[in-house]
Amino acid sequence: MTNEQFFQQILDYADVKINGDRPWDIQILDDAVYDRVLEHGSLGFGESYMDGLWTCDAIDEMISRVLHAHIEEKLGIATKLKVGFKAGKAKLKHLFNAQSIERSSQDVPFHYDLGNDLFEVMLDKRMTYTCAYWQGKHGAEYLDEAQEAKLDLVCRKMGLEPGMRVLDIGCGWGCFMTYAAEKYGVICDGLTLSKEQAALGQQRANNKNLPVNFILQDYRLHTTEQPYDRIVSIGMMEHVGPDNYHDYFKAAFSLLKEDGIFLLHTIGSPESKSEADAWIHKYIFPNGVIPSMCQIGGW
Repeated sequence: MTNEQFFQQILDYADVKINGDRPWDIQILDDAVYDRVLEHGSLGFGESYMDGLWTCDAIDEMISRVLHAHIEEKLGIATKLKVGFKAGKAKLKHLFNAQSIERSSQDVPFHYDLGNDLFEVMLDKRMTYTCAYWQGKHGAEYLDEAQEAKLDLVCRKMGLEPGMRVLDIGCGWGCFMTYAAEKYGVICDGLTLSKEQAALGQQRANNKNLPVNFILQDYRLHTTEQPYDRIVSIGMMEHVGPDNYHDYFKAAFSLLKEDGIFLLHTIGSPESKSEADAWIHKYIFPNGVIPSMCQIGGW
């Protein structure tokens, strides 16, 4: 069986044809694509596109079909049978903590310290870098409104009251802290590893004379003499990594009052994964891993 025949069998599950005539069919311009995908998976697929080895008129439709058909999973199983499983390499990866304190201090700036100007253009006025809450057809009409609706929902879920001390783990530019301080009268500390986030966020909070304090520190190193009434972590657990889930929750609860509340907001995966997708790791979120419900519940 040729490489083209092998890949066509896999792509049949997604109704995608190699060199077909439909908009979502892949046009192979160089057969080197096959070896690169076999060797590097999603990273090889993406980089071979960047290098002009394949093209597709409706790449969004093609990717949608590939994802819905779980092609990467099927390809992974088939690849093990075709080219052999590199067990030694896989085992070696698990000997190292990809989201250690040292690695995290390098990975976070890679994504977030790209310049605040970029994020100010693409985000809402509070610079909320997580999903918004649109509340159906009678909800928010614009992004600014939808993000404030989400922030207010979080505040109400935690039962915030004036004077409470709140810790935000992975606070970003401080969207939650400034909103909660303004609307609910709480006092906030926020942890981030991004110098640019901390600088701009603190400046914004100071301009409004809000009791908001940015701390450039890893969550595993933070201590406090007085436990917090509430702790929130919005869109940060994706950076924690499976090797650190236990330490993450342990750190949060060690900083929380006995009758306190910890609210966790994260993207969720239907499958438990141990490492980052190669493409996402290299180009978007280094060492980012989306947790599953089993992983969250089994810490």
